Amino acid sequence: GSGVSNLVSNGSSDIFVAKLNSSGDLLWARGVGGLGLDSSNEAALDANGNVYITGSFVQTVDFDPGAGVNNLTSAGNNDVFVAKVDSTGGFVWARAFGGLSGDKAYGLAVDATGNVYSAGYIAGTADLDPNPTATANFTSLGFNDIFLSKLNSAGTFVWAKTFGGGTQDGARGVSLDSSGNIF
Repeated sequence: GSGVSNLVSNGSSDIFVAKLNSSGDLLWARGVGGLGLDSSNEAALDANGNVYITGSFVQTVDFDPGAGVNNLTSAGNNDVFVAKVDSTGGFVWARAFGGLSGDKAYGLAVDATGNVYSAGYIAGTADLDPNPTATANFTSLGFNDIFLSKLNSAGTFVWAKTFGGGTQDGARGVSLDSSGNIF
């Protein structure tokens, strides 16, 4: 459109989410990122219009796109993030998990009660519980293994699963059916 909404990268590449109306007009755009390669790979909505995004980040990133600060720091190479903003683009929460090797998320789904499922891969040993005072360590059997994680609507860890073999395994998406089964 004729308006301008510039987002300036803080580093190599940053994460952004934007909302357009049904006519394709920009309503808002928010960006976050640090000095490294940060990327979002999937977005999902809940029944209240909250937006969830997932992907990967390196080093330290302030995930609050507003005036506040919510710094998350990767444990090593790439770590997974899951973030939630409200329907106006206001920051709600962000969580990070991973290990010293490269971990990435590519799939995201939200169920009817606001539980958030992310999927991707881990390499080596990764802590999939984003709570800094708790751990849920998993170790890949090969180069990469698939992970599936569930957080509740407040971003609290519920459970995680990993599976794979001796080579490279990874998930590129996750979907839910009306009975709560996960694909």
